[in-house]
Amino acid sequence: MKNELSQSFIDSMVSKDIGELNIDSLDCLSDIKMFESLHIPFISSTLKITVSISNFLFMKKCLIFFKGINDIPQEKRYEFLGDLSVRDTNNAGEIIMSIIDRIDHPKKIELLVELFKARVNDEISIDDFIRLSFSIEKVPYNDLLTLKEKESTHFINGRLALLESAGLIYNDCTDQGGADGIPTIYYTSTDLGIHIIRIIKKM
Repeated sequence: MKNELSQSFIDSMVSKDIGELNIDSLDCLSDIKMFESLHIPFISSTLKITVSISNFLFMKKCLIFFKGINDIPQEKRYEFLGDLSVRDTNNAGEIIMSIIDRIDHPKKIELLVELFKARVNDEISIDDFIRLSFSIEKVPYNDLLTLKEKESTHFINGRLALLESAGLIYNDCTDQGGADGIPTIYYTSTDLGIHIIRIIKKM
């Protein structure tokens, strides 16, 4: 069943039918009959396993992802899946499903779509796609928006800790502190962080 679900996810990723999905109507998907009416292979396979609130939310995120990559030529989608399978020992469908499942904000799905597009357009490597996907998964969306404010910052609040642990910024230097004796920590965006900045600014 796991292999069937993964294959149906891949089939949906490269399907021409995902272009018919209406993103604006996704919030109206509230019961099983509405999902069944979509005729998407991945949805049909998921509904065979179990039906729950968490599954509904997961399927909605997947549908947003499918719709977002629809304007990418089909052969490019196949090429991406091939690259991902070669680079990682796991099944490409399982990798992307796992990332989507752990993403906690709809805007992050849009970020994932933009990362997908950046890869197929050779703007980033497949390794960077994997690294950035896991980075956006770890960091709250509002914290990611902090990166857009400026590429070099001296904020010392707690939200920078997650950006640093995700590899998007690094501790550039620390001063000796002012009269209060509290040092100021300066951060600079890493190359991965700069990729995220460029993508967020386009959204």
